Amino acid sequence: MTTTTTEPVHDDDLARWDAGCGTSHDDHASAIAPAPAAQRGPTTIRVATLDDVDTIVAMGLRFQATTSYAAHLRATAETLRTLAIGIIENVDGAVLFLLVSADGATVGMLAATLYTQIMSGEIIGTELCWWVDPEARGGRGALRLLRTAERWAADRGAVVMQMMAPPGSDIGRFYEALHYAPIEMHYQRRL
Repeated sequence: MTTTTTEPVHDDDLARWDAGCGTSHDDHASAIAPAPAAQRGPTTIRVATLDDVDTIVAMGLRFQATTSYAAHLRATAETLRTLAIGIIENVDGAVLFLLVSADGATVGMLAATLYTQIMSGEIIGTELCWWVDPEARGGRGALRLLRTAERWAADRGAVVMQMMAPPGSDIGRFYEALHYAPIEMHYQRRL
């Protein structure tokens, strides 16, 4: 897998990418799991900084413990900290770490990267991790994270965005409502 070198993220880029979220073709996606009225407050999308590493680690550990990945991942606080710092400190701009906050609390994250598809030569954006706290799901935060990552990838030449869905989850329905198509299922065996 070849990565693509690009410019780092600037605040004006983030504002522009986030500005298009909530367009009419996104409206049906929130119908999958509408948030309770108390969770429908405004959200803020921003690029993660080193000050966010502890929060990212906590969300990563919660993700691992509460999803089907618990049987397959061996992440620790130390390995997640190393991953988060590596993404945040990435200097070539080919990796992005976004956070979503609601009512001043960070409630979700999405990290993405770019690579050159080995058969087509196209630049592809792909998710590295995506998590929104269960109590914050169903509102616009998750959609805004995804749409912001898509715009970031497109601005860097990506023609496709790829997202993952754990087996047995409903996230595939969310993706399909946003015109994503399933393309393959990965299988894993520990050696």
